[in-house]
Amino acid sequence: MISIKNLTVNYNNKQEMNALEKVDLTMEKGEIVAVIGASGCGKSTLLKVIGGIITNYQGVVEIDGIPLNTKKNLIGYIPQGYGLLPWKTVMENCLLPVKIRKIGLKNNKKSIFTRRVADEKTKSLVKGLLNELEIGNLSKRYPVTLSGGQRQRVALVRALSFSPQILLMDEPFSALDAIMRDEAAEIFLKVWKQNRCSTILVTHSIDEAIYIGKKIVIMGNSPGRIKRIIENPLYGEEDYKEHDNYKKVYHLIKEEIREVEKR
Repeated sequence: MISIKNLTVNYNNKQEMNALEKVDLTMEKGEIVAVIGASGCGKSTLLKVIGGIITNYQGVVEIDGIPLNTKKNLIGYIPQGYGLLPWKTVMENCLLPVKIRKIGLKNNKKSIFTRRVADEKTKSLVKGLLNELEIGNLSKRYPVTLSGGQRQRVALVRALSFSPQILLMDEPFSALDAIMRDEAAEIFLKVWKQNRCSTILVTHSIDEAIYIGKKIVIMGNSPGRIKRIIENPLYGEEDYKEHDNYKKVYHLIKEEIREVEKR
């Protein structure tokens, strides 16, 4: 479980400049939460706090009742633009989180053996995910040679390469066209169901939020606060747009966002 209580983030130590203010959010293990709102409402800031990128904040962030610790909590992160290193191949990018965290390494007589086992298991997992996403033949390619959709899939594999407890996704489909966005969302859910890690997806797309999020969190801005949390009645519905509740849920979210933008 992820529990956030009274979270406040201030970049400039001035009260009027709070990026987030008094944010409370609870999500169950294995749940997907979609966060949506106008630009500048603190969506990315929220991810950066949970991901350990922003450490200067007020309030409480707990994982399973224990204060957030990125050295112990396994957190996968897909930033805007995917964050792939251009000088590394697809495979090298995908193995990077494990290399950084040194998962499986121990300072004992079995350290070399342990490292080899961990490396082989990780490579096997990564190869399986690359094949699952139909990009297994791209493992030796560099990011610059890939399409937007291919880079998105590589970023997903990298984030899942060490079986994270928590997956953070900052507008992962925004660089794709409408058709590719729908396909990418379907691919993500297909792979996610094999792991079912707790996931927070930041998006500007109402349809993405409805399709992917079990909970939909609508953010208000200046400062960033949670305006409303919707328990999504269309969660898990592949043909959600054909559902009787679709227009109602869509317009509810749209009107909530419009009210924020008018302020």
